[in-house]
Amino acid sequence: LKNLEFLALGFNQITGPIPSWVGNLPRLFYIDLAHNRILGEFPKQLCRLPRLLDELIASQAEDQYEFSLPIFCNIITANQAKIIGQLYLLCWLSLGYNYFSGVIPDQISNLKNLEILDLSMSH
Repeated sequence: LKNLEFLALGFNQITGPIPSWVGNLPRLFYIDLAHNRILGEFPKQLCRLPRLLDELIASQAEDQYEFSLPIFCNIITANQAKIIGQLYLLCWLSLGYNYFSGVIPDQISNLKNLEILDLSMSH
């Protein structure tokens, strides 16, 4: 899987955490985990993937390396989402329809390129 570039797993009723091996895919530039039952820790390895770009954004960006992360409709809690603050190039984060409780993690303020933050329908 070292050459995998595009990982679309949305709408598959996947349960459990995002596997840490996903963070070891050096060529991965797009990941879609929306509409599953993802829960557990967010793998820190995802924060180090150099090519994790959204294809549409990459085609519009010149020298910018921004990406989106659609993980809505899962079971990501606010506490587990803290690691997302290390995704410094993130421009679009969709965490809607998750099971948030408490406060939005301060780490979200580290996302200097963030343009869209969707927390809609969080419980």
